[in-house]
Amino acid sequence: MQMNKIKLALSLATGLVMALPLVASAAIQDADNKAELGGQVTKQGYSKVAEVNKESVKKLINQKGKHSMSSIHTEITAINTAYDTAFNHKDAAAIAKLYVADAHVMPAPAGEVVSGRAEIEAFMAGLIKAGVIDHKLTMIEVVEEGNIAYQRGKWAGAMVDEKGIRQTFGGNVQVVYRKQADGKWLAVTHIWN
Repeated sequence: MQMNKIKLALSLATGLVMALPLVASAAIQDADNKAELGGQVTKQGYSKVAEVNKESVKKLINQKGKHSMSSIHTEITAINTAYDTAFNHKDAAAIAKLYVADAHVMPAPAGEVVSGRAEIEAFMAGLIKAGVIDHKLTMIEVVEEGNIAYQRGKWAGAMVDEKGIRQTFGGNVQVVYRKQADGKWLAVTHIWN
């Protein structure tokens, strides 16, 4: 039930994020500060359904940007730094504390789902023991909607093989976070490829 709520929140957030730039772009590009949003067009060229004022759209973008790009960006960046620091200091317990108690990690390549903080700690300890080093998360996008946020980004790491040759690797990452009662963001679902 909880996962369905998270999926619904993510779907709504994604739709909102995708629609806002389209509406904003149409409004900003229109020379008369008007944009057609659909429906029949009057002789003046304006939509009968709606007119969008360019300044209102700019204000909306700025408000959304302040909310999404300042505090949530800062908070998730701090989480990424804590994750990388813990990983690179071989501290699997500190990594596990960045997840809710019933979190799920879905590793690449199509690995088994790792569920729960204790299993996540053991899984991360296994990666560290296997020799993964220089872990780095790079955020591309972060979106907050209520008490749910998601991050899309890149990850990178390295290993040194038995011949002493360094091998680097990386891929895409997506993490869903839930804001806790104390205001702290913790990962609910973490997937990479």
